Amino acid sequence: SVTPPINSVDRLPAVLSIRDVGAELGISKMTVYRLLQTGQLQRLKIGSRSLIRRVELDRFLDAADTTYPTAGGRNV
Repeated sequence: SVTPPINSVDRLPAVLSIRDVGAELGISKMTVYRLLQTGQLQRLKIGSRSLIRRVELDRFLDAADTTYPTAGGRNV
């Protein structure tokens, strides 16, 4: 029998830092903060730390379009 490929998100811890989310998605920390600011991602605040639950990252990826507008308004 063939083992299905493991989604890269499956190996992540239950919560991720802003930096970790950016690294996983290949985007900057500022872009992660923008996603939080616009409500596309939800954060978990513990003290002064902002963390993203892995299930929230999964939800975001499942709901994400394949194109995102850039700062200039063009889609990439």
